[in-house]
Amino acid sequence: MTSLDLGPISVSTESSATRTRGGWLLNAGDVQLSHPFGSTTFYRHGWHSWGLTHWALIDEEPVRVRDRERRRLSDDPLLVDHQGHVGNYVGAISGPAGNALLLGALGMDTIVEATSTTLSGTSRGEPAGWFVAYGPEQDVFASYAEAVQGQFGSVRQNPGRVWCSWYSFYQDITEASMLEALAGVDGIGFDVFQLDDGWQVEIGTWDAGPDFPAGMEAMATAISDAGYRPGLWIAPFIVHERSENVRPQILVQDGDGDPMIAGYNWGGAYYAIDVTSEGGRKHVADSVRRAVEWGFTYLKLDFIFAAAIPGVRVGDLAGDAAYRDGIELIRQVVGDDVYLLGCGSPILPSIGIFNGIRIGPDVAPYWENDLNKFLHQDYSSPALRYAISTSLNRLWLEPLVAIDPDVAYFRTRFAILKDAHRQLMADICKVCGYLATSDPPWWLSAGETNHLKAWLAQDPAIERIDRYRFTIDGRMVDFEPATLDGPIRSQPGQGAELALPIPHIDR
Repeated sequence: MTSLDLGPISVSTESSATRTRGGWLLNAGDVQLSHPFGSTTFYRHGWHSWGLTHWALIDEEPVRVRDRERRRLSDDPLLVDHQGHVGNYVGAISGPAGNALLLGALGMDTIVEATSTTLSGTSRGEPAGWFVAYGPEQDVFASYAEAVQGQFGSVRQNPGRVWCSWYSFYQDITEASMLEALAGVDGIGFDVFQLDDGWQVEIGTWDAGPDFPAGMEAMATAISDAGYRPGLWIAPFIVHERSENVRPQILVQDGDGDPMIAGYNWGGAYYAIDVTSEGGRKHVADSVRRAVEWGFTYLKLDFIFAAAIPGVRVGDLAGDAAYRDGIELIRQVVGDDVYLLGCGSPILPSIGIFNGIRIGPDVAPYWENDLNKFLHQDYSSPALRYAISTSLNRLWLEPLVAIDPDVAYFRTRFAILKDAHRQLMADICKVCGYLATSDPPWWLSAGETNHLKAWLAQDPAIERIDRYRFTIDGRMVDFEPATLDGPIRSQPGQGAELALPIPHIDR
């Protein structure tokens, strides 16, 4: 048994340990720490971008999506039947006086579990090393981020200010509407103009659809000629059941040899590309290469967790390792000058490949959805509150990768957000340093347009006071009421508005 001297406390482990900057390194494999803090709170980290990340009360039941199939699709599918408090890659136990005991993996395919007496790490693939630290909460997460960078590297880059089509047009984009939006944003202050889902023939068939008759190269040229970096959404690791590219030999399979369903969307099932197969790698490489050849140099890669789902692959790799293999291929194909934003990304394996990562679920033009919340208990689903809460609990990633909390809303049209809700989202974007919106200019009043322009132009001084309080140019901002920590606070009707009937919001 090894005793780790962590300043005011000592924890014990059977793993061998060596001191390192900011903490201790434990040998690769599985580890268990004994801690003295009893029934406190546990930092539960989700698997991918949308996975619930929060501080949970250890003596209460973990927050779980109620429906098993929905649970499998909302976070780590290997934890679908797991009991107890568990998360992916990193976990922490809160101690007294704002301190925390952190256990973080330095490898992929890892989970962290907590009880009132233990904090445990498990490697599900290649044995991973572990980092342990105790001290002020922000300090131990910063030390862990430094250790992760030493293991995975970093290609962090700020993309500038982004206009994205998704949260206004959703899939209903056309060449004409995008050219109209391109003209409309002139002078507002954007750097990137990004087309989202809807341009393609089908998910998995990455050619221009009939609503883009001039083709995607012409669209990229129009964006570039207008003075913006051309951006494009693509989901290179999935194929919809309607796509002409559903070929079993390039797909992850189940135990019966059938394509493994990675999820349901766009009116049907979609499958995962086996990025360890020759045909699967060619499909992925051809898809992203074509986008870059058209002239798009900012790629939002979505639903990319699919490359890591459990299943039968040609290559003998665990899920995260297969995913890492796939995104390394993408980076090799597109080169270092193309900005890669990961969405639906397994977090730790994405470090060192992606310039930016979405760190929370999708926003929506409403605060919460009572029906979804109390029927499904799914906090990975679209809602402004859920995006803010999970993003706040992933701010420690900022030294490693640009952190995208999703878009801010400035419009009052086609939204049921209160002014305070819109302000909180605008503020979390400033804290993260990733500024984006989807508001079409013609949906904005003159005052809203001026507010957007000012927000894009401002570079405020930001100071972090504690876990959820900040000052932004001297203005105190308290995000705590928006968080999903401990027991879920709001009851039906307390600011939990139902969704507007906006098409395809389920994505």
